[in-house]
Amino acid sequence: MANMNSKSSLFSLMIHGFCVVFALISVYYLIFNRPSLSYICQLTLQTPANVNYASLGSKSMAQSRSNLTIENFLNETHAELVSPNGQFVLRLEPSGNLRYLEILQSDKLLPTHLFEKSLFSTSTGDAWPGKHIVTLQSNGILQVRVKTTFLSDWKTTWTSSLLPQCKKLSTTHGFPVLSVADSGLLAIYFQHD
Repeated sequence: MANMNSKSSLFSLMIHGFCVVFALISVYYLIFNRPSLSYICQLTLQTPANVNYASLGSKSMAQSRSNLTIENFLNETHAELVSPNGQFVLRLEPSGNLRYLEILQSDKLLPTHLFEKSLFSTSTGDAWPGKHIVTLQSNGILQVRVKTTFLSDWKTTWTSSLLPQCKKLSTTHGFPVLSVADSGLLAIYFQHD
């Protein structure tokens, strides 16, 4: 019986010793190994709900344009305006939602993949099923429009607004151009003929 108690206390002592060693190792890594912890935090912070994976080779940046005028529009065939450096994208989604994205490349995780971080959304997706387009009006107003199967005319589902000082300029200062810049600035300029 005494032999049995000594075996169980030896086993209990080994378990306690293992727990103490494990706790000391954990404390060591918490105190002295900060780069690993910050790297783990950085990886988890870079994948929020508004970030999507996109294959680097799936989109051709050479065919993309960075300006929208009153003569052209965004639709299902030409659904994106891309900044010249490819970092910012204004995209008309198939659902009818207009989304402004920042493209982030992660060299640490997968150098061949991009991450899309949503900066702005019109939240008009799937509200009106049908064909969707984005147009720029002659007064500088940007519109998301839809033509459903049961309507013969285009219906506006979202419209931008101009600042009061821009409204004064829009009628006399040329034609509007929506531009996506390398800096991420999404702006409407009025160009002279």
